[in-house]
Amino acid sequence: MRGGDRIVRHRAAGTHRAVGRDGAGIYSDRVNARFREQAHTLSPSDPFIVDSLGWVLYRLGRFGEASGFLNQAYASRKDTEIAAHLGESLWAEGKRDEAVQVLRDAHRRDAANEVLKQTMARLKVAP
Repeated sequence: MRGGDRIVRHRAAGTHRAVGRDGAGIYSDRVNARFREQAHTLSPSDPFIVDSLGWVLYRLGRFGEASGFLNQAYASRKDTEIAAHLGESLWAEGKRDEAVQVLRDAHRRDAANEVLKQTMARLKVAP
């Protein structure tokens, strides 16, 4: 693949991710999943796209699949919001100990992150 083609594919993937994310209140989660799946096809190693796909799968109640994608995203990039998504998905999947570990590890790195604080409060996980 030529360099210019990669740039176009990356921008297209980002557009699909942005449309899916920004359309959260407009489109159904199923439509958002399609946008994110297309973005993932175009840029399968982008941790933020992988996170977005995992998160919409979580919202669809597909916790096992969601945790797989979210684990992949978190392994690629130790981002606090990805950790919050992964922790919440693992919690929903019944893997509470693993969820608590992920959330507490993220809290040690970034205790001020609002998404993480809200997730931990909602799940009643102490830092």
